Amino acid sequence: GASYLNVAESLAAILQRLAEEGYNVGDSPMIGDEILDELLAKATNVGSYAPGELETLVSHGSTVQIGMADYNRWLDGFSPTLREKVLKDWGAPETSELMMVQGDAGPSFVIPAVQYGNIALLPQPARGAGENLEQLYHANDLAPPHQYMATYAWLRDGFQADAVIHV
Repeated sequence: GASYLNVAESLAAILQRLAEEGYNVGDSPMIGDEILDELLAKATNVGSYAPGELETLVSHGSTVQIGMADYNRWLDGFSPTLREKVLKDWGAPETSELMMVQGDAGPSFVIPAVQYGNIALLPQPARGAGENLEQLYHANDLAPPHQYMATYAWLRDGFQADAVIHV
């Protein structure tokens, strides 16, 4: 957790500094409370236990959807050991229920994000879904689920981020 860290104000300070350094951060107000409000409305992890919430999130238009063709191409680019472990632990990607919607092109992973110029703000993807929270958060041999993998693959290969900062 971010104990004693005001995440929203920290994000605002980082964006303001990036703007001062000449980075494209868009023209949105860089005010902590407004950033937090936008993230809570448009970029949150949504569990399958909340019917309709994912569709509402997608309707805001700021999410990224990763179709199976792109994801499978990215998955094939990971080391064979990691790829096989993800498939063993979580099954075929198209059967995932974590942050997945059915679109015109079939199932797609949803990546909740808001963009400020060339900067994408998004929550840390969920480490999994299911009943055994102890295993999800503390197992040292459980592979990340497909949506988690899709998020970081998108950051690298889709968004083409030069850096990732976890706050």
